Amino acid sequence: MNSKFLNLIKSPITIFILIMILTPIFISNKYYINVLVLAMITCIATLGFRLIQLTGHLSLAQGVFIGIGAYTSVTLVGIFGISFWAAMPLAGVVAAIIGLIIAWPALRLKGAYFAILTLGLSEVFRVILLNFWSFSGGPSGIPGGETTIESIPRPENILFINFSSRIAYFYLVLIVLIIVVLIFNKMDKSTTGKTIDAIRQSDDLALSIGINVIGYKMNAFIIACFFTGISGALLAHYLNSITPGDFNFWKSSDIVLFSLIGGLGNILGPIVGVIGMTILSNSVASFAQYQSIIYGVVAIIFIMLLPDGLVGIPKLIKSILIKIIKNKKNNLNRGD
Repeated sequence: MNSKFLNLIKSPITIFILIMILTPIFISNKYYINVLVLAMITCIATLGFRLIQLTGHLSLAQGVFIGIGAYTSVTLVGIFGISFWAAMPLAGVVAAIIGLIIAWPALRLKGAYFAILTLGLSEVFRVILLNFWSFSGGPSGIPGGETTIESIPRPENILFINFSSRIAYFYLVLIVLIIVVLIFNKMDKSTTGKTIDAIRQSDDLALSIGINVIGYKMNAFIIACFFTGISGALLAHYLNSITPGDFNFWKSSDIVLFSLIGGLGNILGPIVGVIGMTILSNSVASFAQYQSIIYGVVAIIFIMLLPDGLVGIPKLIKSILIKIIKNKKNNLNRGD
């Protein structure tokens, strides 16, 4: 029992959770809290992307499902008067249903064909948002467009907790992120996670031994879309405004980049990637016009030198140290 407790305390996930819980105590600056809230919301969507990527598919449409979640929640709250606490999970459900409709034909495609299809989906979604003014508000978004929604409110108070406060919203997003991390971590260690990994390595081989490859891929895609939709709801009600530009292809490409930099082999990889790149982008804010170039250079460096991402650095250091020790032993043996 004691050993299990010690392992839990030393777990990287536990350490991450404790650091995030204590962060507002040591960082009181509203700007940095705002940056962390946006980063954590992106982490939720990026973890969903990781699950899709583990099945061997590159999705370039995660920005679409963030947008679906955002517009669904805003519509449910702003037009139908539904509470945010009901609208948020419903936003995830709507994103999951649309994900199911797309996944049925799309997941039969492989490689670049799937990526191109999801890229086309991003463009279709952008055009829909720009032209259906009565639903999306057009280019002006919500509020400000030709919709009946005059404002996007923060979540309703729970007891004495007022979510108009950045700190309160920080902990709301953190709780959702923790739940998502624990769910995906449990999946990674389960039979389902091992089966998904087998499909990623060779879906033909997995199919030959009787695994329902399409079924597993669809389930992974739907689960990812559900949580990505929830991240969209959290984003919309935090920013209090949304526009089509918030959910374009570049939003999806950022998620791909953050996952690549963090590393997909570990549940904390995408989180490390998002937070690391968020810190970097805010550190070089004066070079915002060169952000795409900076991101591209960073991506190339990681592809060439750190294919396993930031979370792969300890493993890389370990392998280098082992090689050094072996070389020293070989040199000593030759000297003898």
